Amino acid sequence: MNENSAPTAPSAPQTPRSSAEDLTRAVARLQTQLQAALVLMIMVTGALNLYLLRQYVALRKDVQRLEPQVGQMMDIYNKATVPLARVFLGHLADYARQHPDFQPILDRYRVQVGPGTGAPPAGTQAPAQGGTNPAPPRP
Repeated sequence: MNENSAPTAPSAPQTPRSSAEDLTRAVARLQTQLQAALVLMIMVTGALNLYLLRQYVALRKDVQRLEPQVGQMMDIYNKATVPLARVFLGHLADYARQHPDFQPILDRYRVQVGPGTGAPPAGTQAPAQGGTNPAPPRP
């Protein structure tokens, strides 16, 4: 047989010195990669913070610009819509008293039936200036 075709024995194990050097180089590469990843993460975080700061400043300007308009709208709502809603609820309560089969509908939408005068129930207070009344939940 030809010596070239014979299977060769695995090479001799590396010397401890060369494997220690390889490990040292690998650790150094990993440290470099970790440092690069940390620097990139700091840069991305800084850019995100700058973006969020710009958005915050723009939002504060919008709120200051719209605050008078919203205040006027809330005044109109409290002076016109709330009394109409109370009168409507009073009419609903009167109707529910006259037609007991309508009461389950009011119960389903959690409508509190107060006095039939359209005034709020005795235990409740009028909503605070600028407050909103939550809408009844939808089934």
